[in-house]
Amino acid sequence: MPNAAIVSAFLQLLASSEFLFEEESFLTSLFQDFPATQSDISDHIVSRMSLRAGCATTYTFDMKAAKTVPGMELLA
Repeated sequence: MPNAAIVSAFLQLLASSEFLFEEESFLTSLFQDFPATQSDISDHIVSRMSLRAGCATTYTFDMKAAKTVPGMELLA
């Protein structure tokens, strides 16, 4: 599915009273601020969680993520 469809679905689920999410405000903020990129949503979640935990950098083997996700650097 395209990122826009995934983001839209998550925002609808987060707004629903039938579901409860751990860290709901974090997820709502992440999806509202999600950039229009081709990078994977999961990479953005990992990077944001790492930044929130105080990590300056998240290292990855994923070349695309290292180029497109703020806070990620290629481990080579």
